[in-house]
Formats: sequence, structure tokens, C-alpha cells
Amino acid sequence: MTRTGTVGAACAAMAILIGTAPGASALEFTIEDDGQRRWIEARGSIEKGDERRFFDAFHAIEDDVEWIVLRSDGGYIMESIELGRTIRSLGFSTAVAAGDDCLSACFFAFAGGVQRDVATGARLGLHQFYEDGTDQTAEDAIASTQATVAEMVRFIAEMGVDHRALAAALETASETMHIYSRAELRDYRLQHRPARVADTECPFPDKKKVKDPLGLYPACR
Repeated sequence: MTRTGTVGAACAAMAILIGTAPGASALEFTIEDDGQRRWIEARGSIEKGDERRFFDAFHAIEDDVEWIVLRSDGGYIMESIELGRTIRSLGFSTAVAAGDDCLSACFFAFAGGVQRDVATGARLGLHQFYEDGTDQTAEDAIASTQATVAEMVRFIAEMGVDHRALAAALETASETMHIYSRAELRDYRLQHRPARVADTECPFPDKKKVKDPLGLYPACR
């Protein structure tokens, strides 16, 4: 796999949060290995600077690492959008493993994957965002919100995600969460696996699920 491109252009400086309070730990990136494959795991809150840390660490990584497994309850939305753009520009795919969550701002990092997979038993969710700060006038707050929504719409269009995925989330209050159903994941193009990943035959002997820890091959389940 060839990964080329540059980090996406910087978004507006306004810090936008969804899902996580400020001051939480930044994403922790690790490389995992099950003896068959290697992948990157990203765990924790998405904080300012995470996109740059990710790019610096993984822009020249070996081609046998193709997948990023996300475990996050949210963070800064603009940072997640930039992380998603970098994930796409570097040619990585994204996954949420069974039993894990990718919620709130994490949605945008996930959307950046060239291939995208939400395993059975995993949750991908999004809801309304809120602004970090109270010193804005009402007029400035409205303008900032509109600019943020415009960037969200632009981003998911770039990533090939159906706009209905965003509409469903923007109708969901910030204290709740819209968890995408299996039908929505398919219909909104959030679940995106090419034929070589979604083959009907399990590539491992005896359909051993343990050989497919990320749940990427349905026939192994």
C-alpha cells in the first residue's frame, strides 16, 4: 500500500468539543500485533495536537500496517476532522472492534478511513456538538456554529459518507447519542469494505474467529 499526500489544511482556530470534557488525556497510539497482522490502536480523548502527533509517528510506517482501530468517547471536533483527513491522505483504513466504542468526535476520525469497518458488537455514534467557551456574544456563537456545521458537511462529503449520517446526529441532543444501526452503517456508507475484505470465504483455517481479532471478515464469525 502506498501512502502519499500532506496533512489537511488547518481548520478554524475555534475549539469545538463533543463528548469529552477539556483536560482529558490525549489519544494514545500503539502498534498491536496478533502474530498474523499488525495494526495501530488509538485510545482515549481526541485532543488538540493529536493529528500532528499521529502524522509524525506514522506517515512513514511500513506498508503492512493498514488499519487503525479506534477506541474513543470524543474530544475536539476540529482536531478529529483533521485527523480524519490525515488518515485518508496516508491511506489508512479504520475499524471499531467488537465491544469497543467510537463516539462523538471519534466519528470524524473514523470517517477518514479508506476502508471502514464497525464490527458486530461495536458502537459508532454521534450527537450535537457544543462550544468550549462562554465569552462569545450570541451573534458570534451562531456564526461559529454555522461555520462548524459547514466544515462537518464538507468533510463527510470528501470522505464519501452520506449526508444523512450527519443529519441524524444533529437531531440528537448532546446529552444523548445516536448509535448507528447496522442498516444505517450500510446505507450511509459508513461501513465500507472492498471485495477483498468482505469475501464470503474465511481466509483462516477452520473459521477461527481468534485469527480475526478486529472482526474484519464476516465469514469467520
